[in-house]
Amino acid sequence: MKMSTVIDMISILMRYRISYVALLLALAILMTLPATADACACCAERGTWFQETARADPEVLAIVGDLGGRLDQIASLYLNATAPEEVKGISLASETFILRRLRPHTREWKLEFTDQRGGRGTLTFTIPDTAVFFGTDPRDGQQGGAGGPLLYKEWRFEGSVSGTGIFKGGTTAKTKFRLVFQGRGNMCRNADDFRTWVLQVRGPRAEYAFYGSINPRANQTGQVGTGSNTFSYDALDLEFGTQGLGRIEPLNSWRALIRGRSAIRCDNIQKRIAL
Repeated sequence: MKMSTVIDMISILMRYRISYVALLLALAILMTLPATADACACCAERGTWFQETARADPEVLAIVGDLGGRLDQIASLYLNATAPEEVKGISLASETFILRRLRPHTREWKLEFTDQRGGRGTLTFTIPDTAVFFGTDPRDGQQGGAGGPLLYKEWRFEGSVSGTGIFKGGTTAKTKFRLVFQGRGNMCRNADDFRTWVLQVRGPRAEYAFYGSINPRANQTGQVGTGSNTFSYDALDLEFGTQGLGRIEPLNSWRALIRGRSAIRCDNIQKRIAL
């Protein structure tokens, strides 16, 4: 409630000589009314679209560390109708893998993948100093908890990657990774916004991608990815975020699940661009 509105209401009450009890009661009611939309710093506007490269500050790195500790133990290899021609640098013996994060540090990631035949390998990389932050209003009618549209969001990190075991033959000094966290939320940073991830590996001898889900915190309740908040994303179509939501279609036997949540903590507001 704006202060000017409160002053106007008090003036009206005083003009008509309303009793002090009624005046206090009216003020109490006014103060309990929800704030107007312009008071919501985290709320997005209809048509919001932004994409910016910015420093991965300590808050971002802390969120990335939290997400890395909640990766689901099942990872899927992205395949399509032309998989034998497009996937290289890894054996096609399995479409699903058991995933373990061996290095629980914030920036140093070491992921171990084990296929259904027992083949094993690790991918090791460092979260870089910069990231690409992307968000858009998908205009699907969903609203954030405090108002405004529920954005589709991505955080993307890129750099060099090394591999062992089943990945060793496909990694060279020029092999790169792209790690993408996907979710729904508002303009503020919140680890609980992100529900899925994609890891792409590309190089002279490598071309493959994994995708999976991010488990909710132990104290969270409710299903993940229900109703119209359930999406599946094409792991290889996420080219610098210009594809937005990607193709909405099943991905083999697995689906990337997204549930929108409103930000609880809003310490940093990202630059917004309204179309």
